Amino acid sequence: IIAELRIRHQSEISVEDIAWTRGVAVRETLIEGAEARLVRIGSTAIASINSAIPEPGRKRFAIAHELGHFELHSGGGEIAICEGRDIAAWRREAAAGETEANEFAAELLMPEFLFEPMCHAFEPSIDLVATLSGEFRTTLTAAAVRYTEFSPHRCAVVLSERGRIAWYKASRDFGYHIAVGGEIHPDSYGADILAGREVPRRMDLSPARAWVDGRQLKPAALIKEESILFRRYGAVLSLIHIHEDIEDAGSDDEDGIDGIDNWERGMKWGRR
Repeated sequence: IIAELRIRHQSEISVEDIAWTRGVAVRETLIEGAEARLVRIGSTAIASINSAIPEPGRKRFAIAHELGHFELHSGGGEIAICEGRDIAAWRREAAAGETEANEFAAELLMPEFLFEPMCHAFEPSIDLVATLSGEFRTTLTAAAVRYTEFSPHRCAVVLSERGRIAWYKASRDFGYHIAVGGEIHPDSYGADILAGREVPRRMDLSPARAWVDGRQLKPAALIKEESILFRRYGAVLSLIHIHEDIEDAGSDDEDGIDGIDNWERGMKWGRR
């Protein structure tokens, strides 16, 4: 679709106009209990987007998500109703169709040939993700997920809801599992921000054990973390970055001592 429309810059991605060229008319209306609805009529459709959604980026993603259903799931019935959980379907248990519609939306709004080169200039940070989000006029969460696909760094984005990890997406070489469904670790900045404590507004050192599941971690292994609160949704978005080797080689070497020293310095910078 991007190639057919000869789109060469992210400013040219008008998702409503793109949907129209594909036979989908977009309208905003109040929808109770859902974020979007697609009504298919033969080879055309109407995509209704909940006018109560406050963020323009979230509305754009919802439109692209419904267009994904239209393009990919022609045998799925005449009416599709999508809740907020569906349009943010980065969870492992999400229905395959919802995940596919999200992947379609991500590629439509953040095409690889435009998005990927912008992921290499800087170290991982929420500021970088926010810049990408602004450039492509999509949600911070969607930009963070897309960033992990193309980042040259070992990083992951984690969403926590009501004090528990809801889902995560990691770069291909991240190398660790994050315990989905478990409580957010009390030694993480994510837990601090949920508790109303002040946290750094930048990437900062955090104990690796607060995030990654690994029996071979160095005793004082550190990673970098930055967490922000989505107050409206009661959720925390965390970006974590494995910036150094955190594996235990089986001996007490100087790296372990350096790790402890770094952790002590981190406490002086505001850690508990």
